Amino acid sequence: TSSENMLDQMTAQMSSSSFANAPFPRLFDINQKDSRPCHSKAKVRSIPKRDFLFFYKLGKKLLIWLKTSSGKILYHQADLDSNTLERKTKELRISMVNDAEKRGFSIKRNITSVRSFGDVDEEKIDENNNFKVLAKELYQQLVAPFEEYLNRDSTLGIVPHDFLWLLPFSALMDSSDTYLVKQYNILYTPSIKALDEIDDNIPYSDISNINALVLGNPTMSTAHPKYPVFSSLPGAEKEATSIANLFDIAPLLHDNANREALRSSAKSSNIIHLATHGVADTTNPLESFVVLADSEYSSGILTARDIMRWSLPCELVTLSACQTALGKQSGEGIIGLSRAFLVAGSRSVLVSLWNISDQATADFMILFYQYYIELKNKSIALQKASQEIYSHSNYNHPIFWSAFTLVGSDC
Repeated sequence: TSSENMLDQMTAQMSSSSFANAPFPRLFDINQKDSRPCHSKAKVRSIPKRDFLFFYKLGKKLLIWLKTSSGKILYHQADLDSNTLERKTKELRISMVNDAEKRGFSIKRNITSVRSFGDVDEEKIDENNNFKVLAKELYQQLVAPFEEYLNRDSTLGIVPHDFLWLLPFSALMDSSDTYLVKQYNILYTPSIKALDEIDDNIPYSDISNINALVLGNPTMSTAHPKYPVFSSLPGAEKEATSIANLFDIAPLLHDNANREALRSSAKSSNIIHLATHGVADTTNPLESFVVLADSEYSSGILTARDIMRWSLPCELVTLSACQTALGKQSGEGIIGLSRAFLVAGSRSVLVSLWNISDQATADFMILFYQYYIELKNKSIALQKASQEIYSHSNYNHPIFWSAFTLVGSDC
């Protein structure tokens, strides 16, 4: 039985008391290794070694499995109930924002409140909460039980459930005050099976031959019923221009950054980068949207529903806009913009969990692509960019790098 099928069977068969008395942690050895090629038909790339942390919310319990790259499966039940963990997850985000603002960091970009986070009553959040304390508590609950089994030479795949899609795992901190991103390169996936299906597809193109499409700072002429004004994003234009220079192409800016140009140019692109406004609609997730320029033929409001109707086969879509990782929580992931681009054919999507300033986003994205070009691995490039941006005095806070999450395949 494959490790993926075992996890599926365990999930389907468990009851609310199944793991109440489980050892800490309990180990299975299924004698299976991930040695197959990344794309079994083409055999173009090799799958990186991956450890997976698989989370499942069952009532008030939170069950956790680790599937190692060597084929072992361990499971553990979190000591705190899932409601408490959910509250701490939300408190961590708000506390990080509060701490950054108190330190004078400029983080706002979008029109949506940077503190907006589900159903949390922000009036009841203690302004003095120390985000590092929360980051350590969550690390102890979610990662520490498996420390000795994790391989630092492997990618750490996070398979979240429910509220954990909104947790910046890279900002969790161990007992030695070390952020998780300093130890592991991280990706998120709706399921191990979904990632396998992406990996088994023949790659669209050799990443050594990048053909990028970069769109930035579209003319903000569209009025939306809920958001009547979208400000121009000069930082996004600078970001798009700098990234386009990396690939020796011209970016699509202002009036040229419209729906028709995106759709037609995407057909010959293996990387799509959108630097613009983004809005997540948690009530109607398919109405989440990115802002493009209006054209003679279409509105600049490009919704998740629109995207899912397109065919956008590419290696990576980067949504360099605020809160593009958000949407409606479900057992199989966040329904919103990131899911829409995966459905449309992207092998992976780079998205953000909260608002970040134009300049910080631009600097981060440039680093990310420089490392991606060099290393040809998205999760490692994300880790390297996070580590480097954190070393800069202007961005010496996890609010600037832990917002970015990679959903989908890293190879």
